[in-house]
Amino acid sequence: MEVFQRIRLVARENFLDKDANRKLDRFFRLTKNVMLMRAMVTWRKNSYAECVKSMVEMERAYAGTLEENDQRMSNIIRAKHVRAERIIKSKKLRNAYNTFVEMVKVLKAHRVKQEVLRDNCEFIEEREALRKWFKRTQVTMYMRKRSAKLKREWELKIMRTCLEAIREDLHNDRKFAKKIFQIAKRTMNLDMARAF
Repeated sequence: MEVFQRIRLVARENFLDKDANRKLDRFFRLTKNVMLMRAMVTWRKNSYAECVKSMVEMERAYAGTLEENDQRMSNIIRAKHVRAERIIKSKKLRNAYNTFVEMVKVLKAHRVKQEVLRDNCEFIEEREALRKWFKRTQVTMYMRKRSAKLKREWELKIMRTCLEAIREDLHNDRKFAKKIFQIAKRTMNLDMARAF
């Protein structure tokens, strides 16, 4: 009887030890999970705060860049307007100067003799006529060259079309001859098969 009681006591001690170990393991796992969860929550909060902070900084930098670009564009547009006004003013002055020069030339021409004026006018007319004739000659030469080029291109196109048609006809003739040869060969094979 004592042996069974000892066995029961040893088994009870083993059960209690295992149960205590199991409870300690469960407590350790729960504690570890709680600590990990808290650490994870803290990490998430910190990472979210860092992300929000970086996004705010990026938006601020983007807004600053847009503002700088707008300022730069406004400066460029203002400089363009100033330059355009200066160019318009200089063009007006140049036109006035050219008009003044032409007026001086006309007054000077009136002061000279009538014959010299007539000779000058005739020379200017001849020069303008020569320029017009030269321009017309250049246009005529260009149009002749262009016409010859277009005529050559048209002839080449017609020749190419004819060659393609001839090639297509030859291709069709070859296909037709090949079909006839195949039909003749099949007929010969059928005749040979019937002979046997």
